[in-house]
Amino acid sequence: MWLLIALGLAAAFRVFYPVLKARRDPISKALVFEFGVHPTGPGGSWTRRDRALSGLLSLLTGAGCVGVAMVAERIEEHAMNLSTTSYVATGVMVVFVFLALLALIRGLADLVRAPFTKVTAASESSIPRGELR
Repeated sequence: MWLLIALGLAAAFRVFYPVLKARRDPISKALVFEFGVHPTGPGGSWTRRDRALSGLLSLLTGAGCVGVAMVAERIEEHAMNLSTTSYVATGVMVVFVFLALLALIRGLADLVRAPFTKVTAASESSIPRGELR
């Protein structure tokens, strides 16, 4: 058992150490990969339009998660009690309800922040685009 724990810690160290040192090997690139709305303001800053688009896309993602949870609930409802199908569908439903809740919170936060977002000049931006800290 201690061997497995040691191997797990070694693997975690191997994966997270390059990220902390900001090396650009494939594993650290995959861990810090960003997807979604990219800031289009000067110097990579967020604009009102970027925040609003991010909020709307988060709400759309939340709606998709709710749809998957509803389908899983229907499958669980029609599966036999105490069956593997019922357990798997229940697990999928719970996970996607939590994901929908997170997407809803993020979407509403971005939509509330959108009107108050100020575009900063390129020299005022705190972190240049594409640089890790």
